[in-house]
Amino acid sequence: MKIKLLFLLTLLNINIYALEIQTFNNPNYLTKFSIFIPSARFNALGNCGTALSEGAESIFINPANTITNYKNSFFISHNFWLADILYDTLGYVLKIDENSSYGISISFINYGNIETYDISNDEEAIPLETVTPLSLILKFNSSRKIDNLKFGFNINYIKEDLIKAINEIITFDLGSNFSIETLSLGLSFKNIGLDFNGYPIYKTLTLGIGYTITLKNIGNITTETNFIYILGNNVLISLGIEYTYNKIIAIRVGYQSDNSDAIGLTRIRTGIGIKYLLFNLDYAFEPFGDLGNSHKISAGFNF
Repeated sequence: MKIKLLFLLTLLNINIYALEIQTFNNPNYLTKFSIFIPSARFNALGNCGTALSEGAESIFINPANTITNYKNSFFISHNFWLADILYDTLGYVLKIDENSSYGISISFINYGNIETYDISNDEEAIPLETVTPLSLILKFNSSRKIDNLKFGFNINYIKEDLIKAINEIITFDLGSNFSIETLSLGLSFKNIGLDFNGYPIYKTLTLGIGYTITLKNIGNITTETNFIYILGNNVLISLGIEYTYNKIIAIRVGYQSDNSDAIGLTRIRTGIGIKYLLFNLDYAFEPFGDLGNSHKISAGFNF
C-alpha cells in the first residue's frame, strides 16, 4: 500500500508541477492553490489586482476591496488549467451599509483522473485504480471603509484531498486599500497560519499600485503593478495594462515573472472583456511554454 501511495503522489506532483511553475520554488509548501486568482480580468493583467480589484472577485485578491457602490456582487469562474486540472469558483458579497460588507466564496480544484500502479515488481508496473484528487477552498470575508481607506480580512478553510493524504487547514488573509481619485494603493497578506505537520504554509505579501487615465472620446487606460513577496522564498513582479472603449469592451495584456524553466512562450498574459450594464464577462489566455496553455473564463453581476 505504501508503494501504491508513493507512486500516486509522484504522479500527482507531476500534474501539480505543471500548474505551479509560475510561482513556486519550494515543493514542500502547503495550501499553494489557495492564493491563486480565479479572475480572468486580473489573470490577463499579469495576475495583478491588489490595488484595483473590486466586488466579489476581490475576495481572492485583496479582502479589503470587496466594498463597492453596489448592494450585491456575484462572481463565477471556470479555469481550464494544465494537465487536465480544473478550477471552479463562486463568490458573493453583500453590502450591509456604505461602510461595511460581508462575503463568502467556495472553490473546487479537480486534478483530473490519475492512474495508480503497484511498482513493487521491478519488472512490470501493475495497474490499480483510477483516482481523482480534489481540493476545496472556503473563504469568509469582511471589509470596512473609512473615508478613502478600506481594510478587510478572510477566514479560510482549506482541504486538500490527495488520496490517503488529507490536509485540513485554517488560514487568514488581511488586506488594505487607499485611493485618491485615480490612484490606488493596495496591500494584502495571504495565508497567515501556523505550519502543518512540519510543512510550511504558503504565504504571500503583495503591494499593488494602480492608476487610471481617462482619455476624452477615446476610452480609459488602466495600469497596475504588483510586487509579490513569497515568504521564505523570493519576490515576483506583475504588470498589467487595460484599455477600455466606451466602458464596454476591454483589451488587456500583462506580464508576471516566475520561477519556471519551461521552454517557449511564458510569463505573458492577455485577454478581453465585455461589460454591459451590470454584467461583465472576461476571458484570459496564459501560455506556459512547452507545458501547454491555460484558458480562464469569469463573469460578474453587480446590482
